[in-house]
Amino acid sequence: MKKRDKILVGGSILCGFLALVLSPIFTWVNDNGDGLSALAAMATGVIAINALRASARDSADRSRPVVVAEFQLAPESDTSTDLVIRNDGATVARNLRVTFDREITTGDAEKDRGADSIKKRYSRTIGVLSPKQELRNTWWFGGSVAGSNKLQNLNPTPDEVIVSLAYEDLGGVQYHDNFELHVDVMLHSTHSFSSTSVRGQLKTMAQELKKISERGPVSPTITTTSSRMTDGSVAQRPIFTEED
Repeated sequence: MKKRDKILVGGSILCGFLALVLSPIFTWVNDNGDGLSALAAMATGVIAINALRASARDSADRSRPVVVAEFQLAPESDTSTDLVIRNDGATVARNLRVTFDREITTGDAEKDRGADSIKKRYSRTIGVLSPKQELRNTWWFGGSVAGSNKLQNLNPTPDEVIVSLAYEDLGGVQYHDNFELHVDVMLHSTHSFSSTSVRGQLKTMAQELKKISERGPVSPTITTTSSRMTDGSVAQRPIFTEED
């Protein structure tokens, strides 16, 4: 028998064997086809329902208010940091309540300074916080203290605090989040600026004016020249430490 004929015979035997083994399965499937179709339809329906629920949840998450608390460098100061409460969501937050896990004032009007304003601001429920609206207060106010060459917080506010936010959406669904904040995130910030930038030029002018004032009155016959401003070096230092 040729090799090709052997392969054909072997294939026929294998097909016959498989048909013999699988025939009960085929018979069962044929007898229960309607039931299997019903089960498949049910499974498809369950999958579709879950997909719709997931889509609804995603839509709700995208359209809900999301109020966050964070520290930010003060926009117009290198020696202070602000507590910012902001609505980063797409819809209005209602009945916002802001609480702190520790006391932020001392009861001494002179020491409390801006901390008292923070306490009073959040002592009541805030009815509406619109999308992208933010509430800002100075938390860490750097100032010079005798005996120290570093700036210190002139507010009694703690360096570490947990800010708790509770609010509702327009449908009355309630949300609650805690934010653990530490001023080190801001105190260890650094920045740099070129001597040719607006800030760098103002600093150079201030230094020149200081030198002129230290030399005393300038004779009308004497002319002065401004120093040359270059990009040869970039100043970089911690935000909240005094410059040498």
